[in-house]
Amino acid sequence: MGGSALQDAARPIGGEPRRRLEIRAQANTALTLEHTWFRWKCDESEKLTDYGAVLPRGMRLASYRLLRPLRDCQTGSAFVALRRGVEGFEKQVVLYCSKRERLDEMAREASRAARLSHAGIAHVLDLGVQGDIAFVATEHVPGNTLRASVLRHGRLPWRDVARAVAEAALALAYAHGRRGDDGRLLGIMHGRLSPGRVTIDPAGCARITGLGVSWAWPDHLGFGAPEEMRGEPVDGRADVFALGTILGRCTDERALPDPVANLVARATQALPEHRSTAAELHDTLSVALRDAEPAAAE
Repeated sequence: MGGSALQDAARPIGGEPRRRLEIRAQANTALTLEHTWFRWKCDESEKLTDYGAVLPRGMRLASYRLLRPLRDCQTGSAFVALRRGVEGFEKQVVLYCSKRERLDEMAREASRAARLSHAGIAHVLDLGVQGDIAFVATEHVPGNTLRASVLRHGRLPWRDVARAVAEAALALAYAHGRRGDDGRLLGIMHGRLSPGRVTIDPAGCARITGLGVSWAWPDHLGFGAPEEMRGEPVDGRADVFALGTILGRCTDERALPDPVANLVARATQALPEHRSTAAELHDTLSVALRDAEPAAAE
């Protein structure tokens, strides 16, 4: 994806972003989103909360030194932090912080996610407490999120978005299929996928962030599956819905080849049993991208 809009350095966006999304359900129950511009509203939900005002830059949490805050949480706060070791060793991580009273909830999710090892997923590295603060440390992924790229460039070329979604789907297929020592599925899912949780790293590869810390985002930002909105149990098919919505929303749906447009419709079906799997999403997009290569070269 060298030279694509997704790899351009993100610059600050001036003015106040505005959200102009109109949601309508088509007769086939697939959810589509029509919009004149793709921006989220900057409101109180995007500002640092709970600990944003009392964890100053340079403060230490356990063995981590806070470097800078991230406007990335609706509940709690997120920080890029640094962990130093002997002989000059150091590693940047992201710390998701909340109140200690939420430790049990945080530990359950982080412990499952810590069993994952995939190049397309930002790994959960640590769980800790200091005073009344609990935190989860995850791998820090440099690069630009799909959200940042769309805010800067507007709708992106469909091939760029499809490639990112295909790589994210492959990572999620691995997570959804992860089994425990007893052979049973662990039931791992992201649960809060959005364009802000898909980062294109400097090598041009898509990586999923935030897996294992879904508690940080109570609001789905318009990417939640209908079954969760109905208060029903959810599984990995909710992640497929989010991926299909990301693909349909980050690019111009009118430019999508028919197989990709049909895939978006299937991935965003209202009933989870009618959706494709993450593996099917990856496979179909891979074929569509391969078929599009001759046309792109002409």
